[in-house]
Amino acid sequence: MRWHHPKLGLVSPAEFIPIAEETGLIIPLGEWVLRTACAEAANWPDDVRVAVNVSSVQLTSKNLINVVVGATASANIRPNRLELEITESVLMQNTFANLATLNRLHELGVHFAMDDFGTGYSSLGYLLSFPFHRIKIDRSFILGLADKGEARAIVRATVDLARSLGMRVTAEGVETAQQLQQVRILGCTEIQGYLLHAPRPAAQILQLLTSPPGRLTRSAAPNVSASEKNGRMCHVRPDLACNRRLTERECDVLKGIMAGESCEESACQLNKRPQVIEDYRERIKRKIGAKNLNEVIQIMMTKGCSAVERQRKVG
Repeated sequence: MRWHHPKLGLVSPAEFIPIAEETGLIIPLGEWVLRTACAEAANWPDDVRVAVNVSSVQLTSKNLINVVVGATASANIRPNRLELEITESVLMQNTFANLATLNRLHELGVHFAMDDFGTGYSSLGYLLSFPFHRIKIDRSFILGLADKGEARAIVRATVDLARSLGMRVTAEGVETAQQLQQVRILGCTEIQGYLLHAPRPAAQILQLLTSPPGRLTRSAAPNVSASEKNGRMCHVRPDLACNRRLTERECDVLKGIMAGESCEESACQLNKRPQVIEDYRERIKRKIGAKNLNEVIQIMMTKGCSAVERQRKVG
């Protein structure tokens, strides 16, 4: 959402959306957004879903169901091609009525994403109260991956939680190749952010969607066919199939190495003594054929541990 004001220039949604919510203008504005987004999605490939943010004010207006049904019907798209992004603040107000509305939309086939996950106080509880399809990790945690062990721990835990609940997980705010590498190692298979593209006018989206997939798209997506072939996806490199060279605990320790955790941080994360983690790290280096942890990271990023095994068999 962008506002090109004739005098003020480009006004950020962070400025005008809160005002629209306070004044009630978010109701007609939100309806326009839903109709427009669905109409645009009608021109896209059938397997591409469109995501739209929904305000708590829209939900409590009691007209959201009619708006969604009207928007999808008018655009002649299936309801399951629409994904509504909501924050937990949406559920904190008039919870029973809001959940009833969301459940009705869910029954119609609409998908839902928990947006800005991790920034509130009750996110885990709401994941149990409503069947979300996706968790979106807030950009503040992605920004802190480089120098904050807490951020890495939260991202890892969120990925594991989403996987156990059968939900997809998306890392928001990925802007650098380093962040892409970090979230990929931590298990994220979907990203959103300026590294892929800055916001584009709707007219340019169709061309973007129908063009051949780029390098970033391929590197971020898991190799599903390879994982199905071996029956399991690599915990450390989601784009590779697991060759069962490392034990599950060794993979947990290896994820910490790839995420840049210290021995003490991994010990705290895995509830083990630092000496136990150090022993695991030595075992991993021997199995992968690395002299040090930097070489472990380099091998995993360029080849994966299965490549080392193939080399040894050939030799």
